[in-house]
Amino acid sequence: MGRYRAIIFSLDTLTKANVEKINLENHIADSSHPDFPHISSHLRPNDIEDLFQNIVHVYNACMELTKYQGFPQPNLLSICEKAINQSLGRVALPQEIDEVIQAFATSFKIEFSKKTQAYIHALYRSGYILGIVANLPYPLVSITDQLESIGLLGYFESIILSSDSGLQKPGDKIYKMTIESLECMDHEVIIVGSNLERDLLPLQRVRAKKLYFNNRRKLSKHIKGIKPISSFDELRNII
Repeated sequence: MGRYRAIIFSLDTLTKANVEKINLENHIADSSHPDFPHISSHLRPNDIEDLFQNIVHVYNACMELTKYQGFPQPNLLSICEKAINQSLGRVALPQEIDEVIQAFATSFKIEFSKKTQAYIHALYRSGYILGIVANLPYPLVSITDQLESIGLLGYFESIILSSDSGLQKPGDKIYKMTIESLECMDHEVIIVGSNLERDLLPLQRVRAKKLYFNNRRKLSKHIKGIKPISSFDELRNII
């Protein structure tokens, strides 16, 4: 393995399409939404739709305050609980909250190419500790369920999302948290990001090796401390 023990990927470097975002989207706004056996026994379909829209509006408004006013990162679980309490006129039951959270999680889809899956497998088999960092409003289950379905969940030692950690990119705190969770020193880590401003430029005080992974937007000039790569083959050659 050489000098590096761990590799941390931004989620967008692994997926076929860019999926990282900080705002919440309402995917549960039509008649095709899944059944809600607990919530639907108390609310009509229109009320359920309003519930989800309210959650989305409140979460996104809180994110605006976080982004521009420095407010704490909103917590989707807390917002869901308060919205359900208001809709039902009572304290929400755990299964009712879980039903709503699961609906947001299942509406979020990510896709990994077969080649990417093969490289993750090869890196893991080579002994590298793997991690993922992502800006996402969705709960951790939105990632873990999908990784488990393709047999990759066990390959990642740590998955840190902005929604759960209260930290988000750009910034180095979420990466420092991930490095600590992998029980590594920062100089033993490779960080692979696909967005310079969000993933890599804010990490000047992190001594990890930084790779800019993007096969479409080439670097127009050399950036100190950041090496561009356009494929996982190049990553393999580096490590």
